[in-house]
Amino acid sequence: MKFTYLCLKFVLRPFGMKRLLRITLHIVAFVAISFVASFGVSTIARTIGISTVDNDLCFALVNVSISLTLLLLLMAYERVACGELPSVGWRGAGFNPTKVLMGVILLVAASVATSPLSEWLDTDIRTFPEGEWTLIMAVVVAPILEELIFRGRLISIFRREMPLSLAVVLSSLMFAAAHGSFVVALDAFVAGLILSYFYISTRSIIMPIILHICNNAVAYSLTVLSYRGEGITDLFSSSSSFLIVYAVSLVVVALGFGHIIRFFFKIDTTHKEDLENAVIE
Repeated sequence: MKFTYLCLKFVLRPFGMKRLLRITLHIVAFVAISFVASFGVSTIARTIGISTVDNDLCFALVNVSISLTLLLLLMAYERVACGELPSVGWRGAGFNPTKVLMGVILLVAASVATSPLSEWLDTDIRTFPEGEWTLIMAVVVAPILEELIFRGRLISIFRREMPLSLAVVLSSLMFAAAHGSFVVALDAFVAGLILSYFYISTRSIIMPIILHICNNAVAYSLTVLSYRGEGITDLFSSSSSFLIVYAVSLVVVALGFGHIIRFFFKIDTTHKEDLENAVIE
């Protein structure tokens, strides 16, 4: 117990009580806003007779409405609580085909690296009806709204109270928590860190949106495949083939996160004015 207390004291000491209270307020506010958006939209949908169980169009509309409501409420909160609403960055230069390829490879490698845990837990994560509207929502619309919420707004809020690297970790944790089951949350947390890196390094929300769309397209395909009784290991002709791919994926993840850690360490150790220039304006 004493050791835990000392560790927490060492980690939290640089923040100060007032800053910790503000961070706690931001977290509580986000949870409250999420609940209001989800409960409010769901209640309205039930009131007017919209069922999301078997109708993929209704399911897509309700979920998009929840995310959009959450985004708008979060923007209003940031404007009131922080006094400003910085742009998330829509720089066209944020799109780089080489970086897109690197990002997709890193995301896929990270997904492969965590796949044994997913299959070991044997978790059924299907909570949505299949159909073209669900596909559009999951692969196109949801990534745009989620990036605006978790990368655009949450990082903007948290970076005012803590080093950028910690703001990225905290926003990624909340991104993971929003995805429900432990297995999905683990993938979402790792993906959140990767997407945050590309967001900060390109100073544009465009890159993480593109990568998120690619990631969800792959994840959606594998999810549909898994409902047919197959897992990711079944995509390979033999266990040895999977082991080779798994080993390569671990190397890619290690190299990728090594670079990401160095990137954020460099930012956090620069002068304040350099840090401000590195963050989206």
